[in-house]
Amino acid sequence: MTYEFSKFVSSTRINLITDEDATKSGIQNAFENWLIPRESADSTVLVYIAGHGTPMYFAPFDSVLYTNENNLSSQELGYWLERLDSQNIVLLMDFCNSYDYSLDINIDDIDIMTCGSMGQICWESEEYQGGIYSLALREAIKKPAEIDIDNDNIISTKELFAFMDQYMHVLFESNPPPAPQNPRIID
Repeated sequence: MTYEFSKFVSSTRINLITDEDATKSGIQNAFENWLIPRESADSTVLVYIAGHGTPMYFAPFDSVLYTNENNLSSQELGYWLERLDSQNIVLLMDFCNSYDYSLDINIDDIDIMTCGSMGQICWESEEYQGGIYSLALREAIKKPAEIDIDNDNIISTKELFAFMDQYMHVLFESNPPPAPQNPRIID
């Protein structure tokens, strides 16, 4: 994903944290020591979180099964986001119960996109190398001209959401998930 993004944004402006680096302290460190020093009120900040979660917690790499140990609460993520100066923050979340999780994040100047609606499971597949929502995002990154519906050379959150929602709808027509998955946007 970093390579695809680098066509549109300098790779020095992307901090990709995966696997054993995506611990709770690793995510906090990325906010405090990488993102906050680099962003400003004029910045557009996109925070993308994918993995597993519950209505109140995101489970980082070092999460302890059946406990909340090392989990990232929605209040903690909200606190880190609130510390940003940016007036244009987009939070994309691809994990089960991400909509429920988002309800505790009450910050001005943030658009939140979740992979599902209230209480929904967000489906993943080895064939698609992760979450279906993440697949839709990867496809969107490859096709900026298709996303920019009004041709103003700016991709709005609503345009991105519309593309991803339609992509998932078409994908689910040919390969329906066991239960509904309806992405949401909160702006």
